[in-house]
Amino acid sequence: MKTIVRGQDNLKTRGGIKKRNSTVTEPIPKLVLPNDGVTPPLIPGASRPKSGVLFAHPQFHGLTSSNKIKRVKSLINISTLIPFKDVNITEELVELLQKQIQTESDEHVKGLITRLLGRLACEPFIDSSDILNYLNEQLLDNKQRGKWQIIQALQNICKVKQVDKFEQVFENLTNKSPLVRMKALEFIAQTSKDSQIHNIIAHCTNDPDPRVRVAALKTMEVFHRRGIIIDCEVMYQQCIISLKDDDVDVRLTAVKILYILSNLYPNYKVIINNKNKMRLIDYAFKKICHIATDTSTKVRTMCCHLLGSLQDVDEELLLQTLSKKISRDYGHDDYDDYAVDYQSILLTIEDKDLLDSSAAGAFIHGLEDEFMEVRQSTIDSMCELSQKSKKFSIKATGPLVDMFNDEIDSVRLNSIHSLRKMGNVQFNEEQLHIALATMEDNDRKVRLAVYRLLKTTIISNIEFLHFTIGALHTNINRYPQDLLEIFECFRVLGNHHSFLVEFLMMDLLSHDERFLPKVPHVEDIRYVGNLVVILNASTKNSAILSLLPNYACDHYGYLIEKYPDVI
Repeated sequence: MKTIVRGQDNLKTRGGIKKRNSTVTEPIPKLVLPNDGVTPPLIPGASRPKSGVLFAHPQFHGLTSSNKIKRVKSLINISTLIPFKDVNITEELVELLQKQIQTESDEHVKGLITRLLGRLACEPFIDSSDILNYLNEQLLDNKQRGKWQIIQALQNICKVKQVDKFEQVFENLTNKSPLVRMKALEFIAQTSKDSQIHNIIAHCTNDPDPRVRVAALKTMEVFHRRGIIIDCEVMYQQCIISLKDDDVDVRLTAVKILYILSNLYPNYKVIINNKNKMRLIDYAFKKICHIATDTSTKVRTMCCHLLGSLQDVDEELLLQTLSKKISRDYGHDDYDDYAVDYQSILLTIEDKDLLDSSAAGAFIHGLEDEFMEVRQSTIDSMCELSQKSKKFSIKATGPLVDMFNDEIDSVRLNSIHSLRKMGNVQFNEEQLHIALATMEDNDRKVRLAVYRLLKTTIISNIEFLHFTIGALHTNINRYPQDLLEIFECFRVLGNHHSFLVEFLMMDLLSHDERFLPKVPHVEDIRYVGNLVVILNASTKNSAILSLLPNYACDHYGYLIEKYPDVI
């Protein structure tokens, strides 16, 4: 018996504080080990008896129980202990599970054991050959249920260990269970290195179960990520057929594969319905524009998102997406202007749904969509395509400015930021009025975004510049907290439009040649803002300096101290 000596306790009494020393003798509880005090060694390779150790551990007691619930609980508890520090325990557990699964009658328990064997086979010091042989044998057994769990276990093993035998998995592509067929395709996608199996996968895209069709198409997507060459001639027509599938996920995955193949082989020659001829990238662009009217929001969003990532699309086709009126028939001569890659490979595609008007107004429809996600994706794609085509950038300015009036703040913000990213935007009178009216928004993020946009805008005449400066002054009165941001906007406007400022200077300073000038107060915000524009314009146009009144030069020293970042 040992004693524990506690510290001094202070007791409060009416007379004051009384100190008390107390020594309490308490027994220390004895540590009871889970296996009757005998601790199995935890160092791999340590000498210890192998047989019977597992059953000494309480977690393993229920493995051989006749009660199904106890067996399930035991397996779940064991799964929480993996990995074991002792290799001998792992090896003995593998042997025990292999024996147990052969006598197990319940399919759910068999599935749990299969998962455990798959996890144990991934251990670095475990020889997984016996487990792999057993799992492969179970795949060949036609009476075996839960084959999808076996394939999943094999897939997990292949992620960490080299496995070359896949024949049994291929044979299960014709299994009656759609779950088994789906798992087999997932296994092939992750492990196969054979580029000659595209015909098999293309056949699976016609499977009656939509989950299997999705898995077959995703196999091509995984192949692309793994660097395996995709057979365009085999898969492209199947992809076009899948775009008309009843299942949303099938159509969504087919759009992705169409996008991948088109970017991989953009200059392939495509013969559509034995008459129209064009490049593969242009055909894919028109096709995705056509699918962008799908009934599913997910598909429309994905289509509008991918349109901006297609490279080297014909510029006339891009411009067609911004007008609902058909401007050109893309026919026989479209392909002849481009070089041919891959020895002029010819693809013949049957597509009765593709029309000359498929691309007409695609982005306009996207901007008018009722769902915010579709509008956002459309704005992003228009911004991305504007970086590649100057004509498209000019024509896209109007539709993007119209999105300033969207009811969703995030959409308005996205359209403003997108226009700013396009750079050197030039507004007409109507568009400038819309942009300046957006500065009245109650959301400060929207106002700041408009200020940043105006700093990248090219103003074409004196009237527009005068109107812009006046609107910014009005916003200072409405939102005084935006003063520094608006002054920064004044600085950039003066710097970028110095020659316009020269002809506007008298109006900004309120000068009348018939009268002597009145010296404004240096704290007049309107005067200071106009002076910020003029002084910054003078750095690019020295003629302004000769027109400055004397008091402006006197105020310069004070203002540069007060607003050093804008003057």
